[in-house]
Amino acid sequence: MQPRGVRRALESMRADPGRDWSVPDLAAVAGVSSRTLQRMFQVFLGKAPRAVLRDIFAFLDVDPDHPIDLSRRHNETVAPRLPALHAFRHRLFGDAPALRWLPVSARSALRRLYHRRRADITMDPADREMVIDYYRDEITRTADLIGRDLSAWLGNAMQSNALHELYKLEGMVKEKADPVLLADWRKLTTSDHFYYMCTKYWADGDVHKYFSPYESPYDSYINFMNVLDNVRSRAKN
Repeated sequence: MQPRGVRRALESMRADPGRDWSVPDLAAVAGVSSRTLQRMFQVFLGKAPRAVLRDIFAFLDVDPDHPIDLSRRHNETVAPRLPALHAFRHRLFGDAPALRWLPVSARSALRRLYHRRRADITMDPADREMVIDYYRDEITRTADLIGRDLSAWLGNAMQSNALHELYKLEGMVKEKADPVLLADWRKLTTSDHFYYMCTKYWADGDVHKYFSPYESPYDSYINFMNVLDNVRSRAKN
């Protein structure tokens, strides 16, 4: 999973690839400084923001220097403003275009009145939580079927470092012979801690992020290492 700032910048470039995006523009969208955005792109994407934009053009088979007409949006997802009227129209005309006899300009104007953008329709947070909770078991089973290896626990540098530092303390903690300290150390070995640090994209880590108590894998890593520092200090004293 990429940081929120990187995702926002990428989404903006993909939504409006014809715009002459500058690094400050993207940084403003991402909510970070220009230098931070460049560093984030280098770390998580391996290239600068402008290079990512050129990759998007290359994927679309578009010359980056070709002027693009942004006056119209194509294939925009819409929904009927009045579902009951839409159902009645569908009973009358089926899937056939009901306005095909009108001029193109009139059809476009009526479509704008008839539809609204799907992006303007939001799910109530309580409904979203209800749906996630209802399908929680199915989501978890799907996640487990997508990837049956350990990459969701050991797939990035944060997880490897956290595990390495954790088990470096094992001998010191056991020599201390403090049952409370040992119990705290053992709690840190729970696999969920490393699962929450998962950054896999379009895989089980991405699915399980719905159930993580952290905003991002990086918050999980920082919190884990802070607790581990506390355990280390207690083991040394």
